[in-house]
Amino acid sequence: MFRIFGYLWRWAFPQPWRQSSTWDIETMKKEVMKEEEEKQINVLILGPVGAGKSSFINSIISIVKNRQYGMAAAHGKFTKSWTKTLDEYRCRNLRLFDCVGVAQTEEEGFLIDDLLFLIKGNIMEGYVFDPVKSIKQNGEEGKRFFKDEPGLNDQMHCVIFIVDSTSINSTISDELVEKIDNLQVKLCDEHIPRILILTKVDKLCDMVANNIKNVFRSRAVQQIVKTASEKFGIEEASIHPVKNYVDDFDILNEMNIPLLIALRQAKNYAEDRIEYFLQHKEGQ
Repeated sequence: MFRIFGYLWRWAFPQPWRQSSTWDIETMKKEVMKEEEEKQINVLILGPVGAGKSSFINSIISIVKNRQYGMAAAHGKFTKSWTKTLDEYRCRNLRLFDCVGVAQTEEEGFLIDDLLFLIKGNIMEGYVFDPVKSIKQNGEEGKRFFKDEPGLNDQMHCVIFIVDSTSINSTISDELVEKIDNLQVKLCDEHIPRILILTKVDKLCDMVANNIKNVFRSRAVQQIVKTASEKFGIEEASIHPVKNYVDDFDILNEMNIPLLIALRQAKNYAEDRIEYFLQHKEGQ
């Protein structure tokens, strides 16, 4: 008995290191998916290739539909970004935008200038990102997908960075961390809030792999959240460990809650950004 207790103490906290107001799935879904009249929320999903951006989008829509959803192309085995265009996925009044992955080199991914145009609402859905030429330098193709006078509903209201939790202490490069840091500086300049989602946390320890509900009791998961906070300069309260729907056939409540907790914060931050924009617009 003492051996079992010692094993659990080594890998798990007696009490969750992060509390959730509810583990009731229907309550959480109503809270996160409630729609307010005439309010459209745009969330941009960014992250390295293979981190789980498209899988996160599929997971969120799977929860809403209560069945597997797979329209966002998720191909984790590739080393180059599968997503090349700006793609939109609607989830009631929430719009999730997927785009080319954040690459380690300047020859891949997208340009910082294009990110600014994207969050300001200048780039329209379907544009194919060029790692060398900005949309303003991309001739007729760039003109066709560039909106000169975007409105509030065209802008991004929050950004979610997606990072593979298993890469934090190993494969993630200093160059990639620096690139994400530079992106955060641009977001801060534009008053765009951001959160960080750590995927594949079930691979960090057996206890979470056996039951995702243990995610907030796992010492390994808490430590990776702390490490990610130090590495990316993002407060721990805005970092969310999750497991996406990838190999799972059924929709499981214990998997849904961490995903919805992350989405709830992104949605709250997005609403704050909309309110900030409207207040400053009225003050002009």
